[in-house]
Amino acid sequence: PRSVARWAAERGVGVAMLCHSDLSLGAAGLPTALRRPAVATLAIAQRRALRAPAAILVASETSRARFDTPEGLRVVTSALGVDLSVFAAAAADPALRARLAPSGAPLLLYAGRVSSEKRVDLLPPSLAALGGDAVLAVAGTGAAIGSLMRSARRLGVDDRVVLLGHVAGRAGLATLMATADCFIH
Repeated sequence: PRSVARWAAERGVGVAMLCHSDLSLGAAGLPTALRRPAVATLAIAQRRALRAPAAILVASETSRARFDTPEGLRVVTSALGVDLSVFAAAAADPALRARLAPSGAPLLLYAGRVSSEKRVDLLPPSLAALGGDAVLAVAGTGAAIGSLMRSARRLGVDDRVVLLGHVAGRAGLATLMATADCFIH
């Protein structure tokens, strides 16, 4: 960010930064011995990065409160809106349900970025703790898919995890959510 800010300043261009989440949350899934130094390092990197832009755009008031922003930095909150009409009108799809959980088992759904700060490391142990034949559908992509599946294999639940990849279109996601028994966030 500082290199971009220098480049922009030389050209008289303003810089705004989009901060989707607190950088230190990226250490959430690390072992305890590594987590603390990683959080400290990421916090330093984030503080330095926040000195670069003229303004920061955050997605929620919760995100805004997590950032230790420099004095005078303009912070704009722009809620990542969800069109409730699409989701409220969605109906369960029996064919989708039969494909994802063929035995009529409980269908759990995680939909989002598959990354450590989202604490996806908790999904396989949660599925294992449920026992039975519950199925976890994961709608999304990200760097933590490999570790999620390794954990699922270690716990013996990998055959009950269905990776759907990115689900394009709100209508498809809304149908998927309406079809699931439980949405995990």
